Amino acid sequence: ARTLGSMVRVTRVDQSFGTFIEGGEAIVGSGGGRCSLGFNTTGGTAVTAGHCTQAIPAWYDGNTGQYIGPSVHYSFPGNDFGLIRNDGGAPQNGWVNLYNGQYQDITGAANPYSGLSVCKSGSTTGLTCGSVYATGVTICYAEGCVGDMAQSDAYAAPGDSGGSWFSGGTAVGLTSGGGGGWTYFQPVVEALNYYGVGV
Repeated sequence: ARTLGSMVRVTRVDQSFGTFIEGGEAIVGSGGGRCSLGFNTTGGTAVTAGHCTQAIPAWYDGNTGQYIGPSVHYSFPGNDFGLIRNDGGAPQNGWVNLYNGQYQDITGAANPYSGLSVCKSGSTTGLTCGSVYATGVTICYAEGCVGDMAQSDAYAAPGDSGGSWFSGGTAVGLTSGGGGGWTYFQPVVEALNYYGVGV
């Protein structure tokens, strides 16, 4: 990093970083643990955080208890995205819960950029909104470092992991974790391209 000079900014914070997962509801793991669904995707699949699909082999709807299906892939650390296959036949609507009785229809996906207005939907904190502060950020968890993350001031908490980040009708990311007063999300386009799926 030193050889790149002013192109690299290193910020030290007085807190450790942590991924967002805990026992509870929303999408609930077969052996315990809770995350949030990111986006339903084509081919009977859905994307969420990779640290969720790494840790939990199968998922149930936190509201109804209906079986959703197995975790079929994870990329974590390095990235933080994973894929769930919908074997249980749960409805796969193309929208995001706004936690006010309304939903946002998602019609496409794009990469985040600094200054973009975004909202996050998650099973712990519901809907929170803010801006993207930076992209291309590397953060390090106990399990290892994750690169090319986006940094935002929109609030998230444990259990929001994997949840949707969007700007209007455009999907932009999946909640990864937070620390130092910031939330970090995995840009979703990379995950969609990796799995060959769409929103």
